[in-house]
Amino acid sequence: MMSSCYQLSFQLCNGSSGTQAISVRVPAPLKNVVRAGSAMVYMPPNSQRTVLVKLVPRELLYEDGCQQFDKSNSILSFNIHLYVASQPLQDYPPVKVPVYAIVANFQDLTIACIATRHMSNFLNTVLIDVGDCSIYETLWTEIHLTNNTALMQVCAFMDLPQAVVLEPSFGFCKLLPGQRRQFKVYISPEVRDFPSYSIGSLRNCNYFFKLMVDTVASIGQVATVSA
Repeated sequence: MMSSCYQLSFQLCNGSSGTQAISVRVPAPLKNVVRAGSAMVYMPPNSQRTVLVKLVPRELLYEDGCQQFDKSNSILSFNIHLYVASQPLQDYPPVKVPVYAIVANFQDLTIACIATRHMSNFLNTVLIDVGDCSIYETLWTEIHLTNNTALMQVCAFMDLPQAVVLEPSFGFCKLLPGQRRQFKVYISPEVRDFPSYSIGSLRNCNYFFKLMVDTVASIGQVATVSA
């Protein structure tokens, strides 16, 4: 997932009778995307070490010149090279560790209204008008959430107001690539939900709230789709 942090690992084994210094290198074009936990690993005789690699997909992957990223299928593929620093390169060629990842953009999760006549767009935000509602009734409308990424996503609508309930499963779902899921949004406003209540008045007014969907992969990132 774009702008999320992932940790990879692989094992190094030194079966020789001497201490070895192993240089860990990533492709130069990916220096801001992939980082090894240690650029140099020292291994005693007959020992094993776990090497950690941090992967943070960024927008720069879509820039021209990044040969490791295929824009047509969103696949990032590259090799981590391991060199024996204490030996001549011509005698000990580097060991290549292949890494593959499907990069998805959180913005490829989209919210839309089933009844488009109640939907408009303002400043790249989908606005849904559910009409008039009193504090003695419940209104509902239907929306659908579409996964336009190349990965399976576990999604949830976060920070919902107390007056709003999503069904089924309270807005939690698992979406396969290209899958669309339909939800019903139930709105049951109470007196305290109206802005005029705080000033001692119950005049008619507009009640706004924002639907924000997040994924397990992007929790903690500043990336939400709003409607």
